[in-house]
Amino acid sequence: MAICPACGNSFHRDEEWKRTCRPCYFAAKNATNKVTIAAEALETLRAQAANADYWQTQYRNAVRKAEQERVSNDVASIVATLLPKLLYYCHPDRNDSTTEATNVTATLLALRRVLQ
Repeated sequence: MAICPACGNSFHRDEEWKRTCRPCYFAAKNATNKVTIAAEALETLRAQAANADYWQTQYRNAVRKAEQERVSNDVASIVATLLPKLLYYCHPDRNDSTTEATNVTATLLALRRVLQ
């Protein structure tokens, strides 16, 4: 006879390796199985959370890119609307053929080529 260290009950110890009574042994084994199942479930949830974080980041990046493109298109539209007037007012013929007017007009003409 031996005393179970888990519950304090006596039990028949027919093998030297037996340390606990049958009910405590199976309770501990069941608890170990539950811990293993819980650990696997936790790992699955972590993987799903990481996947959700990945897709959330992808979504935010796509929204950010769309917003940047929209702003870029708005700026291009405004510049395209104002460009003829800017060329008219900055043209060297209207500004005594100054070097600054020539440089600004050349830059605006290059910008017009890019926008077309």
